[in-house]
Amino acid sequence: MEYVAHYVLQKKPGNQISELARTRRDGKYRTPLEVARQHKWKHLYDILNPVARRPLYPKTLCDIQGRLHDLIRESFSNDPEVHLECFVLPELEILTEFEHSTLWFPLQPELEDTWDGLGVHIILELQELVVVLRWGKMERKVYRISSLKTKEIDQAIVLRS
Repeated sequence: MEYVAHYVLQKKPGNQISELARTRRDGKYRTPLEVARQHKWKHLYDILNPVARRPLYPKTLCDIQGRLHDLIRESFSNDPEVHLECFVLPELEILTEFEHSTLWFPLQPELEDTWDGLGVHIILELQELVVVLRWGKMERKVYRISSLKTKEIDQAIVLRS
């Protein structure tokens, strides 16, 4: 992790550091900011400190994340093409740092064209999550997840992403 933070700082001049490098944790579950504090690298504190552009209450974030992970497990658990035990499902905290809070990830990364396979697209909208589960290019289901419920919807209109 120390190497990753150092490498990113060398590759990106000035204060331009990627949001992922700020949030990513090492094997001891420490963020780069925590590593910098441990080593007293004070000149790194400001640029490694995550900026929450879309703040959410921690409980709301935790509830939405739990519902998302449950939805993914339930939706893809019977699909022989997906091996969910091999995946670390995403933590939604990173979405609070993005200017445009959207994330897509394949559930079949071994495919040459991952858009042909199974995938998940998530968009943080205010206090809710819009989720699109895809089975190939044509079949999909859309959900809206709040801290209280998960609801399948026909289509989503995203007011702020």
